[in-house]
Order: sequence, then C-alpha cells, then structure tokens
Amino acid sequence: DMIEALNYAGRGADPETFNKKYVDIDAAARQAAYDKADQTLQKLFAIIENDDFTQYVDLRIEQSNQQIADMQAAIDTTQKQIIDNPSQEDILNQTIEQYKKQIQSIQDNQIPLLQYRLQKNIIPGVDSWQNNALNDVDSSRSQLIYLTVQTEEQFNKDLGMVQQYGTYRKYVDDMNRQIKQWNNTLLIAQKSLDADKPDMKYVPTGARFTTVAFLDYSVFVALFAVLLGGWMIASEFQQGTIRLLMIRPKTRMKILLSKLAAALGLSLIVYVLGSVVNLVTNGFIHGFADFANPNYTINGSQAFLAYYIPKMLACMLPILLGFCVAFLLGVLLRNSAVAIVIPVVAFIGCFLATSFVGSYPEALGSWLVYTPIPYVQISSFFTPYSSLSYLIESGRISFSLPLGMAWLAVLSVVCAGLSVYVFRKRDITN
Repeated sequence: DMIEALNYAGRGADPETFNKKYVDIDAAARQAAYDKADQTLQKLFAIIENDDFTQYVDLRIEQSNQQIADMQAAIDTTQKQIIDNPSQEDILNQTIEQYKKQIQSIQDNQIPLLQYRLQKNIIPGVDSWQNNALNDVDSSRSQLIYLTVQTEEQFNKDLGMVQQYGTYRKYVDDMNRQIKQWNNTLLIAQKSLDADKPDMKYVPTGARFTTVAFLDYSVFVALFAVLLGGWMIASEFQQGTIRLLMIRPKTRMKILLSKLAAALGLSLIVYVLGSVVNLVTNGFIHGFADFANPNYTINGSQAFLAYYIPKMLACMLPILLGFCVAFLLGVLLRNSAVAIVIPVVAFIGCFLATSFVGSYPEALGSWLVYTPIPYVQISSFFTPYSSLSYLIESGRISFSLPLGMAWLAVLSVVCAGLSVYVFRKRDITN
C-alpha cells in the first residue's frame, strides 16, 4: 500500500528500493528521517501562526525540488528495470515519459508560478481575479505539457481513439484545436496579469460581464417585435379599419412604410434603451471602474465599449428579422394570431436546432452553420458560458458570424420588400 501511495504521488518506487530507503535502515538514519519530518511540521506551524507567505512559498519550492529529485531517482530505477525486464520496455518507457512530463510541469509551471505569486503577493485561496487568471495559466500550461499527439501508427493501434474519431485526420484536427484553445486561454491570462488589468472573464460579478450577459435580452425584444409586426397590419384587416386608411390621400406604400417604421422603431428603441439602462445600472451596482479595463484578444486588447457596441448592434438583427417575418405574414394572411404564432414557433425551432448543434456538433454543425438557423440566437455567440460560445472557443464548429449576419439582414430586407409588394398589389376586400 505504501509503495502504491508513493507511485501515485509521483515518487515511484519498487519493493527493493522502498525497503532500502524506508525499512532496512539503521536507528540513526531513522532518527534523522524523524527529525526532518519534525522540521517540516514546525515550518508548517510557523507559516500558519505567523501568516508568513514568503516562508510558505519557500517551503513549496523546496518540496517541488524534492519531488523532482524523487522522480529523477524513479527514472533511474525504471531504466534499470528495463535492463532486467526487456519484455516490459514499452510500458516502462511510457512510465519514464510520464515522470519526465511531471518534472517539466514542476520546472516550467509550478515553480515559476510560485515565484510569481511571491513577487506579486498573490495569496492562493483568496477570491481575486489574479487567482482566477493564475488558475488559467496553471491549467493551460499543464494541458499543453501533457497533451501528446499520437503518431498515425499509435492512433491505429488505439481502438478507443479509432472509435471516437474515425480517421486520423479528424483526430489531429481535434488535437490542434485543443492546443490552439489552451494557447489562447494562456495568452489572455498572461496579458491580464502583465497589464495588471483583468479580462472580463476573470471578473464574473463585474460590470462588463453582467452587461454582456444581458445581450440575451434581445431574444425577448425579438418576441415583442413579432407581436407588434404580426398585429400592426393584420389587425387593420380583421377590424375592417384598413379601408379607412385607404381613403386618406396617401399612397399604399407610404401607409405601409409608416406603420412598419413606427413599429420597428419602437422595438429597436425598447432594445437600445433597455441595454443602456442595463449598462448604467451595472456601473452603479458593480462600479464604473470596471468599464475602464480592456478586453483582451489574441491580437491585442479592446476598450470595453468598442468590444460591446458591435455585439449589441448585431443582436438587433434577430429583432429586425422577427418583426419583418411577422409583418409579412400579417399582410399575407390578414390574421394577427397566425402571423404571431408562426414566427414564435420558428424562433423556438431555431433555438432547439441550435441546442442540438451543441449536443452533436460533428453530426449537425457541418451543414447547419451555412443556414440562418443558429444565428437567430446570435446573442449566444457573445454571452459567456453559453453552449455556442463554448463551441466557438473550442473550435469544434467553424461558425461564420459575417455569413450569419448577412443571412439575417438579407431575409429581413426580402420580407419587408415582399410586404410592400403584396400590399400594393392585393385588393382590399374587407
């Protein structure tokens, strides 16, 4: 049991080495081991009693260096085992590689992070954005160290991998996506720490994060726009007031466009005012200072408003599309209930289809990304922790926001144009 525990802790030992080091020792050596353990305990007690962060870091580095020494010894032992058991060479070589990766992780990740914590006085366990960023640095570096791309021969021998990916090309593409994702995460964390200004993701209760999360508000405004669009003209037909409008000395196009502009303008005003009120409210609640911090990208950094406003404007497109579709149906069907229900059902269908993309990206994402369906829920591309933002960051599906925005804009223009054409050509019979 003790040998298994040592191996699990990265201090590999075979029975012979274990007995030589821990069991078959004289009284003096045993006492020296007790004294060393007692010194370590005294250091720990002193760190806790004095809240000595410097001594804590020194002890952690000392322990890390001891781990390296133990693993180097384990590598030497394993190399000797290869000589004695040549039939186990492949397995033992894999063990050696694991030890080497653990040593690399300690040398290139753990110790430098401890030194950085001491330099910047970043105490672990404290709820701070610096700790969140350092956690990203730690996990990203560890993943990059341990992530190994198999050769095609190794891949073909691994039945689990073959079953999961099917082809070696898909496997390599997925590994490269993961490497890119971890590198991007590491880059943003390091930029935040170097500038001593947190990226939005590291302040999840901050004004920037909550403001961006509110972009989902556009979904509700889109439904409001559907209600207005479906009701605006269809209600005139249902109530018989459409003929009164025709009596006025205005062309049909002016009548229709005035109603379209008024209702659509109201919907967009509701969205913009709600977004502005949300931004200002978040500033009062969480502090306006957070808005002064930049948002980082792999190519540099952006002021928050430069980051936020284009996304807020992009979220107007589903509102525009929902309104124009409902407005067209109102003109065509002259029934407000049907003109409202059909777009609402279509919106729900797009949301469900998008959720399936998140669950089965490889099966559905290859063709669905070229349709307007996932872009109807465009706010999910920007809001943190949504299923689509995860897929975008991971690179599992290559979405094209310019294509999606073009789809929504073109469909909106087509629906508005058809509304005008049909309204001008059809007879007013009721």
